[in-house]
Amino acid sequence: GIEQHNWMGTGREVGVHFVTSFYSTNYSVDYYNPFYTDSGIGRGFTAYYSVIDPTNLDLPNYTYDKLGGDVNYNIPLSNKSMFQTGYGYQHLNINSLGNPTVTQAQDFVDQNGYNFNEVRLKAGWAYNSYDRKIFPTSGINTQLGGLTAFPATSNSLSYYKTNYSFHGYQPLFKGFILTGSTTVEYGNSFDDQGLPFFENYFAGGILQPGQIRGYENYSIGPQDSNGNAYGGNLLTVGSIGLILPSPLSQPSIRTTVFLDAGNVYGYNLPENQQGTESGPVRCSTGVSVDWRSPMGPLSFSLATPLNEQPGDV
Repeated sequence: GIEQHNWMGTGREVGVHFVTSFYSTNYSVDYYNPFYTDSGIGRGFTAYYSVIDPTNLDLPNYTYDKLGGDVNYNIPLSNKSMFQTGYGYQHLNINSLGNPTVTQAQDFVDQNGYNFNEVRLKAGWAYNSYDRKIFPTSGINTQLGGLTAFPATSNSLSYYKTNYSFHGYQPLFKGFILTGSTTVEYGNSFDDQGLPFFENYFAGGILQPGQIRGYENYSIGPQDSNGNAYGGNLLTVGSIGLILPSPLSQPSIRTTVFLDAGNVYGYNLPENQQGTESGPVRCSTGVSVDWRSPMGPLSFSLATPLNEQPGDV
């Protein structure tokens, strides 16, 4: 990606991004004007195109692509809090349901089709009292948000997603710092169809928001008819850690001993959209090293599961 935070001396931000992985390929272009109004309201535009193809992972091997754009506003409430809102449009096309076909996905498209056009409304609130932006030692960062999708055409969908996250730091003694975080996300439809399967949450691995280190990415939670991770519409994860003092932590390096826990569930969904039972909360423990390298922030972790269940990968 390329980011220009003072485009042609105007103070506007412009970015072009390309991200690829075993799961997806994403392109986006961003523009943000922090001086949209004299009162400090900022306005931004984002255009994106994504191709999702998880066939190289132990996930349902359906594939789809999406194309869309968003308009976002940041409204400062104080020097520590902000209200965010926006709207956008998204076109999503399911290209394949894989081989063998995932029964839950097949039932969904039989009822709703393969192409969806949505008007998406977003709103959120954020509060940040960190003492510094990089490697904070005290303060909290908490966010609450929601998304509502309405059909732009007769064969589209209507659903909602909500999220809450918290991350805090508390100094202890002799350079030790206690840190903790939690994330809860939930989504469902406004009718009896359930959250679309391509909007499901996943947990496991180092990926946000479902980070549970020591497990494979996406591996925790309900499984589909083929025994692959299917995800769910309720995500709950949390972590507690102890940041170690020097010499294990330096101005550009932070070492943390941690305990992660969480799971993904199918909650209040129609029977044909349910995967297998999620089982107990999964836990892991380990050590992580965060490095503010010249190339950008890098994170490494060494972790082991504490209660791996049959079917976890």
